[in-house]
Amino acid sequence: MSCRSVSTGSSRSRPLSSVSSRSASTLDVPAFFHVLSSSGVGFYCGVADFLLRNFLAFLSDHVPPERHVVAANEGAAVALAAGHYLASGQVGCVYLPNTGLGNAVNPLLSMCHPAVYNVPVLLLVSWRGEPGTKDDAQYMAQGKLTVPMLQNCEVPFEILPRDLSSAQKAVSGAFRWMLSRKAPFAIVVQGGTFAEYTSLAAGSSSSSSASSSASGGSGPGGVPVPLPPSPSAELLMTREEAVKKICEALGERDVLISTTGLVYREVPEAAGGGGLGHERDLLVLGCMGHATSIALGVALGQPERQVYCLDGGSGAAGTTPLAHLGAIATVGQLGRSSNHAGGAGASSSS
Repeated sequence: MSCRSVSTGSSRSRPLSSVSSRSASTLDVPAFFHVLSSSGVGFYCGVADFLLRNFLAFLSDHVPPERHVVAANEGAAVALAAGHYLASGQVGCVYLPNTGLGNAVNPLLSMCHPAVYNVPVLLLVSWRGEPGTKDDAQYMAQGKLTVPMLQNCEVPFEILPRDLSSAQKAVSGAFRWMLSRKAPFAIVVQGGTFAEYTSLAAGSSSSSSASSSASGGSGPGGVPVPLPPSPSAELLMTREEAVKKICEALGERDVLISTTGLVYREVPEAAGGGGLGHERDLLVLGCMGHATSIALGVALGQPERQVYCLDGGSGAAGTTPLAHLGAIATVGQLGRSSNHAGGAGASSSS
């Protein structure tokens, strides 16, 4: 199979110079979901990204958990969709940031590729760091190499148009390819493609939390079991406050490794505006899910120093530590009492 940017209306390749073309319109989220559903998508899984936030909010509102799974990492998401297809014959949609393409390579090439099991999977890939746009430093190399990565993986792709008619043609072309070749196809999403969508959960969260606080379920004989009272607001600690407390407690030779997302932006401010200094902290801009392993490497390289790792949010438990949970087990196996490389449970987002 030749790998190329595919114009789904024909078999001709589209020149890469046209890849980044933009329009001022935005794509209606419910309408695009209907396009996917009517084309045959009935299963969704993946890893969230900021550029996909409106589409993912719609999925959370309208797709039940058995048909929408938030995966620990992008490779797991591709494997989930592959297994679902083998069991049901239904093509799944895997959403992911382009920064997670590396995680997806193994199942794409060793499972879904036509040379192996011939599994069609529709990838919905956000394009962070797209050439010609402004983005954080950790996305620029990934953005430049997104197209070559897809090509090297022999995954044809189409840029998602912002008008509904063209988007429908793109999805239809993708399905023609997937069903005829029994192979993955990628739809790449530029920043600002999707129109704003307000999650239904935002309006119902207060009522649902009130009802859940009233009862913790049923005990013996169906008697309601009350939940313990929630801690008062003054006892709760925000992520920013937790980061500040940790920075204040560090010794002069202690080392702090902080994960991608909001945490690494907050460490310099918590440490007095200038950070702890390059000899004492490492702000992991990208490398999602790997901050704990970086911290362990530092601890093993300088065993005389205390090493702390702030991991969480889009990095660890909010898909960061969960993305590479085995790293925590490695820390437990190799860690020493004087070195602490572990998740701090801070909530962050990229």
